[in-house]
Amino acid sequence: MQRLAVVFVLLFLVSPALAEGDEGNPRLFKSDRYSIQLTGPDGWKQTLKEPTPAGAWVDLVRYQEEKTGALLQLSVQVTNYRSSEEMIQGLSDQFQKAASLAVLRQEVQAETPNRPRGILFEYSQRDQSGQRHKIAAYWFSGGRRYRMYGSVKEIGWKVAGADMEAAIKSVAFTTREFSRQVQNFTDVEQNYALYYPDGWTVTLPGSGPRVEFESTKLGAVVRLWVTKVSGDLSSAVAAVRKDIGRLRVQGLEESKARKHPATGFEIVTFDYKRTINTKAYTFRETVAYHGGKLYRMVLGAGDSTFQPATEVYDRMVGSLSFLR
Repeated sequence: MQRLAVVFVLLFLVSPALAEGDEGNPRLFKSDRYSIQLTGPDGWKQTLKEPTPAGAWVDLVRYQEEKTGALLQLSVQVTNYRSSEEMIQGLSDQFQKAASLAVLRQEVQAETPNRPRGILFEYSQRDQSGQRHKIAAYWFSGGRRYRMYGSVKEIGWKVAGADMEAAIKSVAFTTREFSRQVQNFTDVEQNYALYYPDGWTVTLPGSGPRVEFESTKLGAVVRLWVTKVSGDLSSAVAAVRKDIGRLRVQGLEESKARKHPATGFEIVTFDYKRTINTKAYTFRETVAYHGGKLYRMVLGAGDSTFQPATEVYDRMVGSLSFLR
């Protein structure tokens, strides 16, 4: 395996539930899944309350101001950036080279006890509705890029701008994980990267799966296969279904294709049981298709530890990203 880098990461993502109005603040938005919170602008209407895929991003919360038509939203995406510094430099280059916008302000934001280093841009850009005043702040945490984006017609900036900036300043991460060195498992040859927890061992088999992650504590193994296929996700899934059928599994269940809430690309999940050397095992397999390749991530664990193992596995699946 060429140019393969293997390093560790800790992910502290907990329940996927979203909570609002915690700590007696009716304007507080808090996402336990993404470990982030903010205070929404006073008097603005919250128009999005559930994570919604939007291209490469997942929109977490959105607000609108009725008088000016201003928009403000928090989004997240899996990213190839490996650190705050790399993200800041990359975005600086990107904004400065963009001929379609005029950067009015660019500020690197220092790390605080509740937030990693980030960068903020204030800029003007013309679109179909005319000239608009925009603001965007970015942070890097846990292999993800977070963006707080605001937009309003130029004439409405004096009314809505202060509210947007206040909401951006209120953004806080509810885990200190961002202060750690974020490390990942990257397989350049097969065009993917993912994150796995501390304490899991990594094996690179000579044949079969591309990589194996194992937890002796949980008695669980996660294996990832990458194969070239033709067609689309539907045809790839049909081939996987046949492969699973040859294993004489029990209780096979297959989900419908859906966009993963963290990654934004479509996946299909299989659940089934197998008996190996008289011992019962439970399996969960997630299938994704990208760039003519099929990515199969399979969790296998004993019945007694399968549930806690799935919590780790789901976070690993949610971190899968493609390099190009």
